[in-house]
Amino acid sequence: MLAASGRRMRYHGGNVKLLLLLAPCVLALWVPLYNSIPPVLFGIPFFYWFQLVLIPVSALAIVAADRIGKD
Repeated sequence: MLAASGRRMRYHGGNVKLLLLLAPCVLALWVPLYNSIPPVLFGIPFFYWFQLVLIPVSALAIVAADRIGKD
């Protein structure tokens, strides 16, 4: 891969980055995984609190994918 200045860019951890970015997307789109009411946490059904937990997990995955391969 060539950078804008013509120098070669190093390719680090492309598959790991893809996996880190793909995992939260698959979890969010796989509705039968969390389509239930029990277990209830502080009165909140599993359906809702799983999605709320998935937000920081996705953010951490994005940060980790961004950090991979940086010098």
